[in-house]
Parts: sequence; structure tokens; C-alpha cells
Amino acid sequence: MASYDFECSVCQEIFTVAKSMNDDSIPTCPVCSSNQNVSRVWRCVNLGGMSNSGGSSSSCSSCSGGNCGSCH
Repeated sequence: MASYDFECSVCQEIFTVAKSMNDDSIPTCPVCSSNQNVSRVWRCVNLGGMSNSGGSSSSCSSCSGGNCGSCH
């Protein structure tokens, strides 16, 4: 099981759902019960030595820290 964050565009609730990596179903918002306006929230995860800490001044457009593991 993995944890995934979702955001409801109706009530702006951000919630976490634990589900199988093979389960691509859209969860129902626990606050307003909408499942039509729920989307996955993608977050950068720093996996220790995989960060971009080489002194580069480039910033990552997908994370606010500018130093996530997906930056090159």
C-alpha cells in the first residue's frame, strides 16, 4: 500500500488515501463527498542523496524548495 494525496476542487480539502499502486480509481472527498472534482496532488520527495545539491542556481518548477530529487 502507498499513500497518495488528493485535493477536492469543490471544497479545497487535501486528504491522503492509502491504496494499492495498481488502483487508479478516484477517491471520494471525505468532507463534501464529491468524486467528480478530485485530483491527485503531486509532491516532490527528497530521497536523501538524490537531491540536486551540486551548487546549481537552477530552480525546480515543480516544487517550492527548488531542490527536489527530480531537478537536474
